[in-house]
Parts: sequence; C-alpha cells; structure tokens
Amino acid sequence: MRFAGRPGDVDPGAVPSVPLPEGDTLMTDLHVAEARRRIDHALECSRTPVMTCSFQPGGLVVLHLLGAARHEVPVLFVDTGYHFGETLEFKDRMIELWGLNVRIVRPADDVQRHEANVGRLHRTNADLCCAQRKTGPLFEALAGHDAWLTGLRRDQAESRRATGVVERRVLPDGSVLSKANPIVDWTAAELEAYMERHEIPVHPLIGQGFPSIGCAPCTNRPSAADDDRSGRWAGTKTECGLHTRLDPVASLR
Repeated sequence: MRFAGRPGDVDPGAVPSVPLPEGDTLMTDLHVAEARRRIDHALECSRTPVMTCSFQPGGLVVLHLLGAARHEVPVLFVDTGYHFGETLEFKDRMIELWGLNVRIVRPADDVQRHEANVGRLHRTNADLCCAQRKTGPLFEALAGHDAWLTGLRRDQAESRRATGVVERRVLPDGSVLSKANPIVDWTAAELEAYMERHEIPVHPLIGQGFPSIGCAPCTNRPSAADDDRSGRWAGTKTECGLHTRLDPVASLR
C-alpha cells in the first residue's frame, strides 16, 4: 500500500528550514536520509500501517518525516484519563496544525468509574494501572495493523539501549506486526537540531524540565541527568510496558 507522495517528503508549504548549528549538519542529514528510507520501506512492506504518538519530540519528528503520508497513516494517542492538560491542548494544536489522522484510544472505564472500582491504582500498583489504562487498550487498537511506527530512541534511557531498527512483535491476540523505529539511532542533539531546522513546535512541559512526559500523577522531573525517563513513576520503573511487554519474533539492527 502506497500513499500519495513519497513518504519522506515534506509537504509543500511546510515551515521553512533554517541552518543547522555548525558541525551538526552532516550527521543529521545522513540520519534524516536514512530515517526516510526506513519509513519508506516500512510503508512499502505494509498494507495497514499505524503510528503511535504522545506528542513529544521523537514522535513529532517521525510524523514530520512521514511528510504527505502523515495525513493518511492513522496516529494512535492513548488517553489514559490522567494526562496533563498541557498534553491534551498540545495534541489538539498539532492535529489542527498538521491535519493529522489521530485516533483516540481509551480504556473501557473513565477515571471516575475506574477509581470507584479499584481506587487510585497508580499509587498502589502502577504496573496494573498501566496495563489497564494504557498497554491493554493500545494492544487491542494495534490488532489488525501489520506495521507500527514509533519515535523511540536508544539514548532516551538504559531500558531502550538495545532497541532495534525493526522489531517483530506478537500481539496478545496472536497476530504479528513489524515495529519500525526509524530514528532509533538519533542523538538528542540531532533531534533538537531537526526540530529547530523545521520549526517543529515543542510540548510546553519540556521547557519546564520534563524531557519525558506521561500521566500527570506519575511524571516528575528526571532524577538522573543521563536518563530522560528517570522521573517517571517516582523512579520505581521507567517503562509502562508499551515497548517491553510484547514478545519478540526477531530483531533487525
């Protein structure tokens, strides 16, 4: 399945480019070209591609790299009911700005019913809360898709150091999909340079010292300078399970 335009193309009329900082241009341009090739390959090999995005820098850069295809590829956003207001407002802003095809994924129970049944589970059993309100609903939404695009990067956290460029994963219903991580080998500096170059908006909480943003009750500023995710879940864990709970089939680095 192919979409109108080349998947790596930037839409006509997109925001103008500005020069990259001296010294960053060559490596960033090489990685941009490779990321576009990876996206192109993922779309060429897929009939039902989908992307997940929490509207943080990595996801936004992959959406920008998708170019014209971003209007066609469904973008899944998991609304747990516990997001920061800033996240929801920023999501709506980007949907309008880029004309994104966003599908909201929600758990069966809203927060009021959820807490009436199990209390504030995020305080007593964060793993179960993530499973009920995030990973479970997303894995159900991924069923029926054969390719999953993400904005994961290896330098985000120790738990992501071994992330592959393409990973085959088994969903709970037994189906298999290819998980493509086109900017997995980008550095934080390259990501920032690309965003500046294309004037991509930044989540407002990032400027307030939150490099990794999830549910409001479980997100703090990082405790470790070299681990963006160390502020998540009060340091008790760094992954909700979206990228760790699915069994692998094979991995290509």
